[in-house]
Amino acid sequence: MKKLLLLLIFAAIIGLGIGLFYYWPEIDQELSKFYSGPTEEVYFEEDVEETNVPPEGDEEETFEFEEETSENLVALAAEVIHEDPKQSWIYLQQALEKDPSNTNIHIYRARILESAGKPSLAQEEYELAFAEKSESAPYTDQYAGFLIRRGEYNEAQNLLNDHLKPPSSDSIWLKALFLNKVYQPIPFQWSYHRIPKGHAKPLIHYVLQLPKGQFWNGTEYEKVNYGQDYLENQQITFWLQLLEALNHDKNLFAQRLIDESPFQSESWNPQLEINIARILNYKLNRTLTIDRRAPVFNRFNKSAQKMTPLTYVLEGLAENEENTSNTTLPNDARALLLSSEIFTVALLDAKWNEAALQLHKVKRYPSSFPKNLAHHFALILRKHRGDQAALEFAENQEPTPQLDLLIAELRLETSDKNLAMNQLHHLSQQPGDIGLHASQLLAEAYIEMQEYQKAKEFIERTPHLAQDTSGQELMAQIFLDQDQPELASRIYAGIVDQSQVAKEYLAQKAIDERDWERARELSEQLAAEFPENKEYQRNLKYALFKLQ
Repeated sequence: MKKLLLLLIFAAIIGLGIGLFYYWPEIDQELSKFYSGPTEEVYFEEDVEETNVPPEGDEEETFEFEEETSENLVALAAEVIHEDPKQSWIYLQQALEKDPSNTNIHIYRARILESAGKPSLAQEEYELAFAEKSESAPYTDQYAGFLIRRGEYNEAQNLLNDHLKPPSSDSIWLKALFLNKVYQPIPFQWSYHRIPKGHAKPLIHYVLQLPKGQFWNGTEYEKVNYGQDYLENQQITFWLQLLEALNHDKNLFAQRLIDESPFQSESWNPQLEINIARILNYKLNRTLTIDRRAPVFNRFNKSAQKMTPLTYVLEGLAENEENTSNTTLPNDARALLLSSEIFTVALLDAKWNEAALQLHKVKRYPSSFPKNLAHHFALILRKHRGDQAALEFAENQEPTPQLDLLIAELRLETSDKNLAMNQLHHLSQQPGDIGLHASQLLAEAYIEMQEYQKAKEFIERTPHLAQDTSGQELMAQIFLDQDQPELASRIYAGIVDQSQVAKEYLAQKAIDERDWERARELSEQLAAEFPENKEYQRNLKYALFKLQ
């Protein structure tokens, strides 16, 4: 069995290599434009610099040694990865053929592919490396760094959190602290654990001492050992300085930080960096045009990520300005760009939610702001600060149907249920999604209060809810709560193709009744639709086992 598993892994690696060579002409074209800029230090389990030291002997023997070992081929690849990425790739392929188990090969191939604008292929390489060395801090750090650059912050944070306790590394802690500051805080008792040894230990200590809501303290930073080094090789220092400058309206300093950043070619978030640069330029010079030759644009183009909503708007406005020389903007865009709240919007757009909340200052959004902005911010507040904070903000805004619906929902959870239900009755009469969602919330409130007859009557006399899958699910729930499973099953059977709830219920019912073929069919559908759900996967395996 073990030999079979090794053969399968080997086949997957070789198959991936063949697939990558199929893409090589396109990759090679991208690599011909490869930008080599300042890089953060990269550590592997085996120091590739050491593996490149030849043994004693004549030149011919040295050359033979370097060519014959996978480790030294990787070392050669590392030496030329920026100057000649194509040759680096060739070395890595040769190293892979000699030793498919050399995990460093996948890391370097991933870096080349990522730089060539092939993030999906790069992710396959990172995942191969991590799968082989999942307990290794250096490989965890490399994979987490990739996820951060891809904007997959939740996955990156979960990965880093699992590796904060020993054996960890200073680099893992630094990335985790960065996400803790900008994405969302984690329930980790930092002070109860020793900072891992490493060059970045003084920087970690400095970041841990910063109070909540503060991103940078220049006076204290002057006392940090190796402080100047960190400014040049630890990207976290750039972002924390920038956020602190934006938080205190130091726009000129923020603009200079971006212009002089040594990390543009490897920016953790090139879209956000470009958006902030445009915003600052508009605030200072009333123009969205910035130098497209800056390395961060090359990084943005290579990231192969879809534009975020704000990026799409700003790029469109900037392109129009460049083509027409007309700097006049729509009133709502101009009002938002000149407001301090624009940085909160930019950070929310980038999913840097915690940083966005720290920079939030405008308690009541003016009518000149985009109409859906208050609703979106209230949702972020709800997720990160709770229902009460979201309700207080929402109640202070100009009313809109969307915001009124959210206020009613929040009141159901926090304050006056009668007032909330009266609001929902009124909103349920509206057409479209607002009316449907209000009707759902009202029916759910009746069910929660165990007023089942009122819930049924309301659903039946509300056509848009009664005819919707959600209304049928609620009726089935009522019958289950009233101990009438036959009626619930009949409803679920009628909506099983559209409803996850129905599939889940009927799959469990089939398992309980030992109808293994039906259990397999439904569990297979659920597992395919929700591959991350472990319960669905377990149920499918159980049904397949019983069918053997």
